[in-house]
Amino acid sequence: MSRASSCCFVGLLAIVTVVVAAVPGMVNPGSPPGVPPSYDCAVRKQAWEFGKATLPSRGEFKTLFDALQLQHCNITIPASTDTWQPPTFPTPSDAIYADPQAPAGGSGSVFKPFNTLSAAVNAAAGKSGATIVLRAGTFHTDQVRLGVEHSGLTIQNYNGEHAVVSGGVPLDTSAGWKPFNVSKRGSTWQNYTSSNNVYGRAHSKGDTADIKYLGSFQALDECVRAANTSPKGPFLSYTWHTPAFSGPFSTQCFGTISSFWNPTREANIDSGRRSPPLNVWSLDLSAQQTVGPILGLRINSTRAIRAKYPNGNPELTGPDAVDVLTYQAGWITDKTDWVKPADKWAETKDVVANGDSWPGVFWPKSEEGGASQQGEGDWGDYHVGYGGFCNDIDPPFGYWCSQQPPRGNCYDPKSRTSRGCTQTHMSPDGISYGALLPNAPSYRNATGAIVQAWRGMARWFTNLCLVSEHDKASGTLTFDDKIGCNQGGEGNVAFSQWWIENVFEELDDDNEWFFDETTKTLFYFFNNTVPSSSDRFVATRTKVLFNVTGSQQHPVSKVTIRGLEMRDTAYTYLGTDPADIHGMPSGGDWALQRSGAVLLEGTEFATVDNCFLTRIDGNGIFLSNYNLNTTLSRNELAWVGDSAMAAWGSTSRCLEANCSTKLPWGVGPDGRNKNQPRGTHVWGNLVRELGIWQKQSSMWFQAVTAQTHLERNVHFNGPRAGLNFNDGFGGGDIIEGNLLANCVRESGDHGPWNSWDRVPYITNIGMIRDADKPRVGPGLPGHDSANGRPSVVPKFREIRHNLIIGTYNSQEDIDTDDGSSYYQTHHNLFAMADHGLKSDFGGWNKARVRGTRMRQRWERDGQERRGTTSVVVSESFCLFNWLSCTAGQWDHHWNNVYGYVGTCFGNGHNLAFYNNQCVTKAAGYGCPSDDTMTVLNNTIYTQDGHGKACPKDRLEPFPSDADLVTMGAAVLKPFPFPAA
Repeated sequence: MSRASSCCFVGLLAIVTVVVAAVPGMVNPGSPPGVPPSYDCAVRKQAWEFGKATLPSRGEFKTLFDALQLQHCNITIPASTDTWQPPTFPTPSDAIYADPQAPAGGSGSVFKPFNTLSAAVNAAAGKSGATIVLRAGTFHTDQVRLGVEHSGLTIQNYNGEHAVVSGGVPLDTSAGWKPFNVSKRGSTWQNYTSSNNVYGRAHSKGDTADIKYLGSFQALDECVRAANTSPKGPFLSYTWHTPAFSGPFSTQCFGTISSFWNPTREANIDSGRRSPPLNVWSLDLSAQQTVGPILGLRINSTRAIRAKYPNGNPELTGPDAVDVLTYQAGWITDKTDWVKPADKWAETKDVVANGDSWPGVFWPKSEEGGASQQGEGDWGDYHVGYGGFCNDIDPPFGYWCSQQPPRGNCYDPKSRTSRGCTQTHMSPDGISYGALLPNAPSYRNATGAIVQAWRGMARWFTNLCLVSEHDKASGTLTFDDKIGCNQGGEGNVAFSQWWIENVFEELDDDNEWFFDETTKTLFYFFNNTVPSSSDRFVATRTKVLFNVTGSQQHPVSKVTIRGLEMRDTAYTYLGTDPADIHGMPSGGDWALQRSGAVLLEGTEFATVDNCFLTRIDGNGIFLSNYNLNTTLSRNELAWVGDSAMAAWGSTSRCLEANCSTKLPWGVGPDGRNKNQPRGTHVWGNLVRELGIWQKQSSMWFQAVTAQTHLERNVHFNGPRAGLNFNDGFGGGDIIEGNLLANCVRESGDHGPWNSWDRVPYITNIGMIRDADKPRVGPGLPGHDSANGRPSVVPKFREIRHNLIIGTYNSQEDIDTDDGSSYYQTHHNLFAMADHGLKSDFGGWNKARVRGTRMRQRWERDGQERRGTTSVVVSESFCLFNWLSCTAGQWDHHWNNVYGYVGTCFGNGHNLAFYNNQCVTKAAGYGCPSDDTMTVLNNTIYTQDGHGKACPKDRLEPFPSDADLVTMGAAVLKPFPFPAA
């Protein structure tokens, strides 16, 4: 049932309330207050040019252009939308052929191809170096399993043809749709502000085939009157440009005679359509044996909406992207009473280990410089828990399963209440909806309904809960205690904004559907039309399309999947299948399922290249446990339900070196068994529109994973961080030449980059402390390579030559949170965001070079010296300035450029911040007084060139837009260059 709303959607971003944009015409661009419109446009254009140069196959890259709203920056709109194009690869003479349109009984030859993908895969087993080529068309398939016997196999499209692998089941509509609840279109208009339904299609003061010019008017009611009376009609929608709209279209009114309704977000424009009719039809599917429970539905390749309240398209609706406390129609935002979780506190057990139990391992017992916690990723206790509230995940084990996680726990077991900050994994047991669900008294059967809700107190992730009982008398929905409500790492006793779906009585809006499993009847609300024989209905079924699984001892080697479109997998956020099971990876805030449209486990040199993954309802590509030297390249992933690409490894079961305590699962502190993704190369990918279902989703996520190389990827339009590193396991990662934009659109307390490091892990690829080495400079300052010696200190990670735009709810451009350590961040362009740098709760040593960001103090033999290379700090200096010399986690930041950030940095445990260039909206910054940060040789730009700064920094007035763009381009070099 629709809730009253004065405004609606659409386009790539959702609209809640119209927020005045700094750049005229932009709607919810996410630009922080105080950013000059001219620079806002300049850096968006710079990002667009960077993206085009990085991914030249996208041509004029209109999807990126539109996401950046560059049409409002006096830049010509690209003529055509960029789309993925099937590539062409050589076809071996002995290739195995498959064609979905071929008759059964084929042999796999070019003249008699197989007609299923599984038949071709079976024929390729045991044939080293075999190639399967897929002809044009759609292969609707169950899970395709590739094992050791398929090593060396390549699966590709044939000669540039468009081959599609779908997890859906086509529905047979030959039985015919029957009207179920059909009424005429209403006579009243529903108006939508900041919505342009004729964007790019209307002619100024002229007519087209379906858009008619109705005149120029000073008021909306005049435009509506013309739409009602003009002989050019009848019209199904109108669009009016207000007098405040700049340009020749100001005051012009248009009527549309077609049913087209897909407004683009644009300020000072109203569009309206007549109140929709009830148009529900039914289809009997009882004779179609291949149809089981329908988890998702596609209509002509796009997602349909499972009947929900409040109404809203999950692909388009979300919170207002600027104010994290305000949300869009489609969510219930009213205060809600949640049923407290049952008491499981006594069932929870803590597990603790430290360096005393691991002789020979470099494992510091305390943190240099002090800390607010008992342990983090490079020192102190390995402190986790199991059981109790975590019995809803598998394994029931993790950092937030502990009663007393070092990060803190705000849960009071006596009152079963929370003070609102971090706390043990848990979730409400139900909801007391009161008057919030107007149709609830008429629900015939709410069992099987799903409630999607944001974590209470802070919008960090969404939980999806399965309704098991409905008590109408008390107005309570009870959640299943074994399935769902477990998709986040941390917990809370309450949720916040929410919706309910999969309820028949809420089927009342365009493109909504409901499947009655008892009668096998599908109900669908057609969009102002009657059923057409040309409409293609596909029900999602398969959750993993390609399952490439071997073992560390017997890996699947050199499997390549390339040139395919993959689509329509079923959701995995909730259920009992192996693909649905959620666990808690390492010490971050995530819970995650080890599955994806492509699942890799126990592989070496696997490749997924030049594929298009779209309308995937789970993860896109998932690397589980042992995967060596995987390549993910040149793929496009769009409209993905959860994360685009993710990697999650395992460790040993031993809690101590002598294994006197053996855990039931591979989750101990020792990662030397190499049962992890290592050496993964992720390059040249385009990732956009993700996190449709799970909002804690990223372009790339990794946990218990090391030595990843992320380069030349483009990501925009995501609900949370674009890149998320859940721990500091091993290190050695390189992140370079990437473009991140429009991140953190639906959540808060995050940045386009986010990391945590709360749990120490032992590897042979890390470092050991060397107090004799210079603490600042190139290479491994203050450390030596462990050279195979076991250590919990990771190898430095490098973040370099990236262009990151911190719009929407980006708290920082680089959010190195909770102990995040051993980062060398240099030669990046960071635009906007509230802060340029964060490093708190023990996060240390982010170095930024040649941009501006912190004060640095170096001394040699008691004499202060300036420089940008190696500097030796004397022991005598350290004795009197111990916080500066013993700063714990060695994050160095240098040579970065910051464009109009709120503050250049937040005070924290950073060792070095030097040679950066920071344009700040604040009047400079206060120099850290406790010497936990060293800041030097930065240039700080303020409005008038005056303000606060550290003694060795320089203050200058704001640069011109052109100069700031040039400064950014200089630090980005040698990027961008083509990912081809």
